[in-house]
Amino acid sequence: MRGRRGSWLELIRAVGKALLELVAAEVEALVGDLKSSGRTLGRAVLLFLVAAFLGFWILGLLLFSAVELLALWLPRWGAALSVAGAGLLAAAIVGGVGWLRVRRLESPADTVRRRVTDHVGWLQENVLEARRGLPEESDYED
Repeated sequence: MRGRRGSWLELIRAVGKALLELVAAEVEALVGDLKSSGRTLGRAVLLFLVAAFLGFWILGLLLFSAVELLALWLPRWGAALSVAGAGLLAAAIVGGVGWLRVRRLESPADTVRRRVTDHVGWLQENVLEARRGLPEESDYED
């Protein structure tokens, strides 16, 4: 019986080692997913900053040049409001594109939850179901 116990210990060690390798690989994949989400969030923030930059300067430039042009047909206050509205519309469009990018992001909590659920399902299907086919412990008694 001594040889049989030794082989069981080796089998348990191998399973433990494989489980540790699996966990390490999954943590690495999870970190990769979170980095990807972080990069996407960074790009969306950059779009928001560009929208703010454009909104600020467009408003100033249009107020300077277009107000004088529109003042030929409208009172100055009407021309100024028209130009300001056009600048705000452009900023809103760029900001909306950034917002759509942010909405596409998966939250870190959802990423972790999805991965854990996938792996628990895999363990239930492959490990626990396979264990049911193994002989009972009483079959190995001395």
